[in-house]
Amino acid sequence: MAARQQKYTCTAVSSVPAPWQDLIQQVAADRYGSVTAPEVQSLLRAWTSSLSPATYTGYFSKFRKFAEFCLERHLSPLPAQDATVELFLGWMLSEGRVAAHLFPQYLSAIRAVHRDLLLPLPNSSVMSLITQGGKHLQKALVITQESFPLPADAVVDFIFAGLSSGNLVQVRALCAVSVAFAFCCRGSTGQGMFFDDLKVVSEPPSLVLVESVRKGHTHQDRTQRSLVVDVSKLPALLSLVQLFQGMQREAFGPDTTPTHFWQLPGENLAQGTHFETWFYQCLEVVPVSVPDGFKLHPHCVRKGAASAARAIGVALEKICRLGGWKLGSKSVWQYIDPMVKSSKGAALFFGWLLPTAVDTLLTFV
Repeated sequence: MAARQQKYTCTAVSSVPAPWQDLIQQVAADRYGSVTAPEVQSLLRAWTSSLSPATYTGYFSKFRKFAEFCLERHLSPLPAQDATVELFLGWMLSEGRVAAHLFPQYLSAIRAVHRDLLLPLPNSSVMSLITQGGKHLQKALVITQESFPLPADAVVDFIFAGLSSGNLVQVRALCAVSVAFAFCCRGSTGQGMFFDDLKVVSEPPSLVLVESVRKGHTHQDRTQRSLVVDVSKLPALLSLVQLFQGMQREAFGPDTTPTHFWQLPGENLAQGTHFETWFYQCLEVVPVSVPDGFKLHPHCVRKGAASAARAIGVALEKICRLGGWKLGSKSVWQYIDPMVKSSKGAALFFGWLLPTAVDTLLTFV
């Protein structure tokens, strides 16, 4: 009996093709003379689907930033000279809004577009020198600066920016950081939540997190605790989580379930510094000003949440319960900045922790 032959036909259009697919078609037209032949259509579908949807979305955002830099200075983004890319890295260093250890992601984005358009890849040794030197400079700067608590009002802005964004990568970043703020949790906890760890409850409006904690010197003793955060004062946060879940389902398709709550196709959230990337993506969407001598970094999410809760009068034992500090722990005071003042954002996030009689008396301009 002749062996059955499996026929593989490339007919489906990629759900998230390369955002620069129109340029790829122009290259293909010059290369093959026509883009209407079936074989050319098939190779174009493969050509524009070589990366995961999440990677395409992230690369497009980063390349657009590079292109805007070039256009403002009358430089060519395609093809880009090595010197142009080096100037772009120098500009990001001077702006101080992108950590130098994230520069390779921008370089990968620029090279991916050049690769797909069959252009020479910008790749000089100066780029790696700038990246390494930038890391050292920023590390030295961190030592002389104090952490600035992420303001609660800024996180409220994150939520509404996410609701108005159609960019899956942006929505994920803004939502993940906002949820971490609401739970006053570490970035590693926010990144590592498994798919079933976070539940959305409509009535009463709340988020339920099953947090896994490893204790002991070897960190092998795993315990769990359940936290319920009342978001009745901030229903937009529930809406943002539900928006992300819908976009995530569409990205994965009906037959695939992610392992982690914030995961996008092609990602492994069990390792890496994804939360750090999300934090800085949020600051690109909603810039946050800090006083001279201070800095913002991912751990400022936890510091900002604890400080905001304390500023509106939340009892210390409730802050410890929310943030996972042992009652009586001295380390919790490292996260509470007494200079943080009460604000509308703090009340929206943490007013549910106040006694009802006190909560009703709170008014903000």
